[in-house]
Amino acid sequence: MTSATEEQPETEARNATVLTLTGVTKTYPGVKALTDVSLDVRSGEVHAIVGENGAGKSTLIGVAAGSVAADAGKVEVNGNLLSGADAKEAQSAGLAVVYQHPALLPDLTVAENLLLVVPRDERPSRRNLREWVDQKLSRIGARLDPLQRVGELTVEERHLLEIAKALALRPSVLVLDEPTEPLVSDEVERLFTVISELTATGTAVIYISHRIPDVMRIADRITVLRDGVMRGTFEAGAVTEHEILERIVGRALESTFPAKPAAASLGPDVLDVQALSGDGFSHVDLQVRRGEIVGLAGVSGNGQREFLRGLAGLARVEGDVRLNGTSTRLDSVPAAAAAGIAYCPGDRHDDGMFTSLSVRENLLVRALSSVSFGGVVRRRMEGEAAVEEIRRLRIKTPSTETPIASLSGGNQQKIMIARTLLAHPRLLLIEEPTQGVDVGARAEIYKILREAAESGVAVVVLSSDAKELEGLCDRVAVFARGQVTALLAGDEVTESTITGAAVMAETELERKSALGKTSGRGRRFLTGDFFPVSMVVLALLALAAYTASVDSLFLSSFNISSLLLLATTLVLAAAGQQVVMLTGGIDVSIGAALGFLVVVGSFVLTGNGIGSVLLGVGVVLVASCCIGLVHGVAVCFGGFTPIVATLATLFLLQGLALLMRPNPEGFVSADLALWVGRSYGPVPMVFIIAVALVLATEYMLRRSRFGMSLRAVGSDEQSAQRIGIDVRRIRMTAYLLCALFVGAAGVVFFVQSGIGDATAGASYTLTSITAVVIGGASAFGARGSFLGALAGALLIQTIVNSTLFLGLEPAWQQYFIGGITIVAAGVYSKVRRAAGG
Repeated sequence: MTSATEEQPETEARNATVLTLTGVTKTYPGVKALTDVSLDVRSGEVHAIVGENGAGKSTLIGVAAGSVAADAGKVEVNGNLLSGADAKEAQSAGLAVVYQHPALLPDLTVAENLLLVVPRDERPSRRNLREWVDQKLSRIGARLDPLQRVGELTVEERHLLEIAKALALRPSVLVLDEPTEPLVSDEVERLFTVISELTATGTAVIYISHRIPDVMRIADRITVLRDGVMRGTFEAGAVTEHEILERIVGRALESTFPAKPAAASLGPDVLDVQALSGDGFSHVDLQVRRGEIVGLAGVSGNGQREFLRGLAGLARVEGDVRLNGTSTRLDSVPAAAAAGIAYCPGDRHDDGMFTSLSVRENLLVRALSSVSFGGVVRRRMEGEAAVEEIRRLRIKTPSTETPIASLSGGNQQKIMIARTLLAHPRLLLIEEPTQGVDVGARAEIYKILREAAESGVAVVVLSSDAKELEGLCDRVAVFARGQVTALLAGDEVTESTITGAAVMAETELERKSALGKTSGRGRRFLTGDFFPVSMVVLALLALAAYTASVDSLFLSSFNISSLLLLATTLVLAAAGQQVVMLTGGIDVSIGAALGFLVVVGSFVLTGNGIGSVLLGVGVVLVASCCIGLVHGVAVCFGGFTPIVATLATLFLLQGLALLMRPNPEGFVSADLALWVGRSYGPVPMVFIIAVALVLATEYMLRRSRFGMSLRAVGSDEQSAQRIGIDVRRIRMTAYLLCALFVGAAGVVFFVQSGIGDATAGASYTLTSITAVVIGGASAFGARGSFLGALAGALLIQTIVNSTLFLGLEPAWQQYFIGGITIVAAGVYSKVRRAAGG
């Protein structure tokens, strides 16, 4: 038996404060997000934080997690005072966050997303990687392919991965921000079990949710935020659900749902669907009357979402669709829109909002014809229309020009719905209308939808919340196995009936996963970075074979040696370009840098002797690194975009080169020329070194934490920052690594040029970009490989060489390279989309 004195230290440890926020204040332009908020969280408890959208919950958690810098106040995690906004520091102190919008890197694999967050000494060997990933995912009940890209996962699977990623850190403080919004019931129950297991071991859980019944069920204490001010912390057992709701909204609550109309008052059918089939559903019959709201229900993955997207023209469908009695083809989004169908997506972040645009621009983007004259938007009319919508829908925003990304989720959702309704649709399709929205905003959204129906719009709502469907919808179609298995109306539309119909029809069906769509080595290869490499190699071999069949001298040792020596400069330049493009940037100064380095070389690479040559090479590399340093500082600290920073450098380098060498002068060192010209058989030594550097960098890209971080920054910079990656350091290193490749290319290029010509190298900017694009790189970052850059550079040089043997005019070189670039970009994009990448 344990004595009372033995129990006391354990009790004290479980009640110890592990997170303290004191006097936290944060102000954004026009908005005071937090005002002197103090909070303590104890070990082993579930501490819920509730409040309306815009109450300050996300800002408070951002401050605690080190992703948001507070104006005042302090944060302590396990007794460690955080020095500022540093996500890595908060993680090291023991805090992990599951974000409502997952901080995942879409272009990286499931395994890589997990590996990036765990300490080095806890990462598995490559042999044990799959088992390690399965172990981390099984804790939350997820089953995903470790080698699948996160961008191919469903919304639900991404959230499960986000939870598994946080658990992999074994935190002492775990923050869950709206963790159950996209999950189905069995996944929610599994999450609650995990939470109970964590708190039993002393982990503190901060639980943020708009689902008050879930909060009352799982929380030990509840803190209410309203308008950025803490309104009190309560023991969960000491308050009722209704009392919490009134504290959240600051007023007595009226009915959440508006009254439903009598069935007799509804108009004729607006939508009449007969035997509609598509990917994930088949033979669906459904009618929606004028003024009616029809809900789509069912366990996720049973075809209801695919059906809705098919009606919106986003997926191919077959069957008979009639709108107001007229047969309609839904083969594209414009066709559906022209027929009077408007769609509001469920994932407003990825599919709905233009995050870099203002509230005004997001509101009126589908109604510009109503505020324009002669094709020109009338700004005054546009502003007045935006103000009217903001007033009518009670959207909380400092102004019409506020970036929509800075608003709360509820206000963003109201803008998405308002934008859809401004298109004046006959049929409104809306997916998860209140996902991530607080109770006050939910009631307003329900009112907006009912008013739209009363104005004559037929409304179809897809929701995973059976209670929402019960209160909002006049009828509910329940999907199972891709078909409507129950159509509920009147008194049948209840939460228990909807849930029962879905569950009873789902007893032998498992959720369809994105895993089934893209799993398998074949599909992974098609969506991966090495499919383009194989295509380029095939094109290269085909071109070489054809050219050799026309002129056998093409394969002579002399020609192969000359081709590879000329290709070495482009291989190195393309590898440098690839480094920067992986981060989502671009370097348009590479050609000018090569010309400048040739001029520098004409001063320092003229002497003979190994000492003189090595010193000269060192000077060229240092000069190149100075260029990379300028780029890195301008982008990382100066706030310049990559293209502006490197474009400015382009003109600066061209001017310096011409100033140093107004006329071509200075001859290359004979010893350097002899060394660069050495070959092993027909293969130049410098080409072998270039290939070795490319292979080493490719290995680094795939196997090292730096390589994963490089791709992470290009995949999603904000998510990379959230998981603790030092984005500035990664970008700076990328520009310096690019500079080293360009410096090496400059030495080889000077030997090829033989003289200090300031105009040399101008073409290498475009050819380096072309080489990496042909090799499969994405202009948006994260995608591509150094092997692809190597293959692309070789193909370009082979095209240049082959046209001479084929007797073609030099212009054909440009035609071929331009044509291949267009074809390559189109084929890669189409194949990746078709294969699910």
